[in-house]
Formats: sequence, C-alpha cells, structure tokens
Amino acid sequence: MCEYNRTLAGFSNYISNLSVINFFFNLSFCVFFKKAVHLKFIFLNIPLILLFLFKMNTVYAAPGVVNLTKSGKLYKDIQWLKLLHYDLKNESYTSRALNKEFFFSPDGGSSPASELFAEIDAFINSAKTGDDHPACRFPARYNRLKQELGADVFKFNLSACKKLNHFKQKMRPKSVSLVFVSAMMRAPASMFGHTFIKLNKEDGNVLTDYAFSFVAKTESAGYFETIYRGLTGGFYGYLEYLDFDFRIKYYNIYENRNLWEFQLNFKPEEIEILLNHLWELESGQFKYLFASENCSYYNSYILEAAKPSLSLTSKTDFVTIPADTMKRIIEDESILLEARYYPANILQFQTIYNTLNSRERFLVNRWLKGDIDPQKIESLRKDLFLNAVAYGALMEAYDNEKFLKPENKKILDQVFHIMGENNVQFKSFAQPDFTNPSIGHLPSMIALNYGSTSGLNYLEFVVRPLMHDYNDSPLGYLLFSEISIFQGKFIYSIPDKSFKIKQIDILRLLSISPITGNFFNLSWNLSLSYELLNRLSPGVKDYDKYAGMFKTGFGVAWKIPQIKNEMAVYSFVNALADISNTFDLFYRAGLSAETGLFWYPVDIVTTNIIMEYGLYYPYLVQPFWKITGNINVLVSRNVAFQAGIGYDVYNNSISYNGGLKLYY
Repeated sequence: MCEYNRTLAGFSNYISNLSVINFFFNLSFCVFFKKAVHLKFIFLNIPLILLFLFKMNTVYAAPGVVNLTKSGKLYKDIQWLKLLHYDLKNESYTSRALNKEFFFSPDGGSSPASELFAEIDAFINSAKTGDDHPACRFPARYNRLKQELGADVFKFNLSACKKLNHFKQKMRPKSVSLVFVSAMMRAPASMFGHTFIKLNKEDGNVLTDYAFSFVAKTESAGYFETIYRGLTGGFYGYLEYLDFDFRIKYYNIYENRNLWEFQLNFKPEEIEILLNHLWELESGQFKYLFASENCSYYNSYILEAAKPSLSLTSKTDFVTIPADTMKRIIEDESILLEARYYPANILQFQTIYNTLNSRERFLVNRWLKGDIDPQKIESLRKDLFLNAVAYGALMEAYDNEKFLKPENKKILDQVFHIMGENNVQFKSFAQPDFTNPSIGHLPSMIALNYGSTSGLNYLEFVVRPLMHDYNDSPLGYLLFSEISIFQGKFIYSIPDKSFKIKQIDILRLLSISPITGNFFNLSWNLSLSYELLNRLSPGVKDYDKYAGMFKTGFGVAWKIPQIKNEMAVYSFVNALADISNTFDLFYRAGLSAETGLFWYPVDIVTTNIIMEYGLYYPYLVQPFWKITGNINVLVSRNVAFQAGIGYDVYNNSISYNGGLKLYY
C-alpha cells in the first residue's frame, strides 16, 4: 500500500484512479501505522499532495462526477460498458478490444473504473481542438458521459469535428437493418453464414445505402490453416464499410449467396448513438473466432451499445452462429419492422432454367457461348428466356470480385438491348428458399437412439456442439450440405453391459453443388474422425480397436428437375487414410467410389440413400461395400425423429437404429 519510491507519474496515475476517500485512507495508513514514515517523508511529498489537489480540481470539478464516481454507478453503466465492449466474467471486466488506441487508460482493457477516470480527464482537460480532440475520436462515449455528468462539465462541441460530421453526412441514415448472408461452403470463414449492419438512407434507394461488416483478417492463409486459426482465435477482426450496391454484387453474384434483410425498430436517438459508435470502431481491433467471437457476436455488441434493451449477447452460449442471432431478433416482435429477400444469382438462374423446355435450354446455352440470334426468340417465351440468359451471363461475370469479364459484358449488353426492344424487364423469379435463418433448428444437438448391429443391441447417445449434418432438416441451412464439428457417438452394449466410445467426428464437411446448364460446380467432402473399428473391417485383427480416420473426395451432382421437391444425385471418388496399431503396417490407405441420393419430399422430411465401394492397401483382397439409408422427420423446429439402416454387402451384416434428436 505504501510505496515510498513511487515516481511522480506513477503516483499521479495511482491517485487519479482512486476516490477521495480511498486516497486519504491510504495516506492516513502510511502516516499513522508505518513507523518508517516521518515528517521528512511528508515534507518531501508535498508536491505529490498538490498534484492530487490539482487532479481533484480538474477531474472532479463537477459535483455530479464526484457523486457518481463515489457511488460506483457510472463505470458500471450498461451502455458505457457496451461502448467499450466489456465482458463481465468471474466478477471482473475484460474488453474484447485488443489495441491500446481504443482506450485512454493503460489498463483500460481490464479496468472500467480506470478507463472512466482517464476518459473524463481527456474529454474535459484536453487542449487539442477540432478533429484532434479526444471527443472527435469517441463521440458516443463523450455523449454518454455528457448526458450523465452534465453539459456544464463537457463543454466541447462535436460540431467542431469535421471528419466525424463528414462521415455522418455521408451516411444520413433514416433506419437500421441487420442483414444475414447465407453460408458458403468453399470458404471456411463463410461456412457459418455472415451478418452485417446496413444503414438505410432517406431516399429509399438501397443501392446508395451503406453496409458495415465485421470481418476477419485472413490475409493469405490456406484452406486448412484458415479453419484451424479461425477455430482457435488466430485471426484479428475489424470493421469495414462499403456501399450496399457492392455488397449485393459481391454476395449475390460473385459468391452466389442469398441475403435476408431485417429492418430494426430503432429510434432516431438510437440511430445517432449507433452511427457515432460505428465511427469509434475504426480504431478498434478484436480477436476473431469463427464459432464464437465472430461477425454476429460483435454486431450484437454494436447494436446493444445503441439499444441496450436488445440483450442479444446475454443470450449467447459458447458458440455464436449468425443464424441464431437473427432468430433472436426475429422472435422479438417489438424490434423487427420488416424483412426483404435478395436471392443469389445462381438461384435465379436455376429457377428459370428448370422451367424451360429442352429447345429453350439448348438456345440459352448457345447464347451464353456468344452465339446470339435475336430472330430465334420469336417462338420462345421471351420473358423467361431472356432473363435466363441475363442471369446466366452473370454467373461468371465477376473477375477478381469487381469487374465484368469482357465476353460476359458483351453478352449482357446484347441481352439487355434485346430486352428493351421486346419490352421485357430484367426481374427476380426466385422465391425465398431454405436459407431463411428464422426457420432453422438451433446449432447444437443431442440424440438418444436404440440400435442393433449383427444382432447385438445397444443404446446410442449422440452429442454435437455444432452445427448441422446432411440428415438434419435443411430448413434454415444450405441444401445438400453438412458442417459438423466435434460430434461424439457413445454406445452402451446391452448384452455386455459395457459403455464405449463409438465415434468422435472432429470435423465433417459436405457440399453437394448440382450442375446447372453449362455451369459446372464441384461437389466435395472432408472428414476427420476417431472411430471404433468394426471387427470385420479390412485389416482389423482384434475387437475394441480404434483408428484415426481421414477421408476426402470430389465429384459431381445433378438436380432432378422433374421431381416437384428438391432431389439431387451425386458421385464421389474418395481418398482414405486410417491409422491404428491393429493394422499390419500401422496404417491402411484406400480409394472408394461413392454415390448417393438426397430427397426432401416435404420441407420437414429428409431422406437419403448412400452406397460406397472401396479397397484398402495392403488388404486388396478384402474390399468393402456398404449401403445406408436414413430418414429424418422434424416434429417441431428443434425436435426430430430419425431412423437409419445399413447393409454390409461383403459381410452380410445388417444394422439399424432410430431415436429422437433435440436441438438446443
């Protein structure tokens, strides 16, 4: 408590972070209870005492400051804490912001009280003017303190902040929206979907609105490096803003992703706070994790800073999925005003293409190769045909994310010219699809099944932290896809009365992308797991042996347009690699051919049949051939019944299971 050799600067910082009562208590303790303290010490520290009185005269000039500070209310103010992105854990505060430029106090990242005093001191006593004044950097914080402590203390006028006011004049928001972008399997950072904040201008032209997006600095990281660093916190996040016109082109056309816009009920004064806070975040740097501290997590904090009644982050579990944030907002009728859908370009093209007859499809493909003959459209359904060609031209229109390829621009210009001559409008045909975030199940799942393999009965318990597999209902997710992380399967053998780990799926990814017209889309799968080996599996010599297993494959898929509801067939060639001490060489490596069918006869029913045939080296005389079928029926949004059956052809072994799944 008593540090006799404390430097002037250190002591000044020390006492500036204490209340008046605490300071005098410490001084009295030193004087009356430390024998080493004597009159010489007090005399030598007169300058420090004067410095303290100076601090008292400046920082604590207003009675309101003293009262609020002593009562401990202001630095616990919910809105002020949100503006600095503080989290309360184990009775201590830590800000998500990592860089010192975001704070005034050296220990502002972990001490709201210290940061509060430093901010008050900076806002009141700074000699800087104009854009250099601290209030111009942090206008939302300044206004919040000014509101609580009085305009007679905070006399700086934000109208002097030219850069800030230019930014606000550029935005001119009348309302606020939160936009959901559907998932994209080919990019690890986009597998969970994305959200961003949209500021809507008064003129109602969405193309002139601005989109604020919290993104990760992935830089030049490779695919697997991105997955690893994204799950372990190896990236930093920052806020960027671009015009919404670019966002539509980038997501709808270049990445072929759906956008769902939800306009929020924000009052004008809340929009003002939001705008000021977005300006403040220019100086913020944050840790970014794909499954937790991601775009959706930080957007929730930003919105709460302007409207604390939202309480979005208080409902966040150990994972934060963008779709779940949207569900929380949509379920609150007091906050949601209206919704708007922006379908992906590929969905527009598929919707029209699947309604065309064979001759129309043939001509669409010819036109997209540059063989355009306006005379041939007289006998065609012009509206459908010309829009199909236009959307088809945009399928490969964007090169390097920004520019039209010359050949596509030429086709598009010609088609638009023909549209004008034939009085045909370029318009949307796609209806809202499965990716609506409000209708999907929650990301975590537990299941209890009863099953049998080769006549041996068992109970199976399944737990999955996140997020979706191909047996689940597609509602709210991508069709024909799977993103399953750390799923565990545990079995209790009824005859043996023993409990075993059946399978730990570290990562399972599946992307079935059907070919449409002349546009080839690669389908693929990837899995990494730790599994209990079947005694009849190639190379397995003992019971109860485990192996680390890796599988990846690539192939093609086709949709069946003649089927009313969604159906697709696919084929893969897979590479396999397993490691276990039960194998003769401690490993086995193989290839397999896999084909399957996915069908959603109605929205709440998922069915699939999968067949796989393969060989392992060095056990080439012992191939494997298995066929599985599954059905999943959604009872409610977060409860489902599932059943499956499997047949091992070479070993003539049948297995089956069924049970209930609960999503949470």
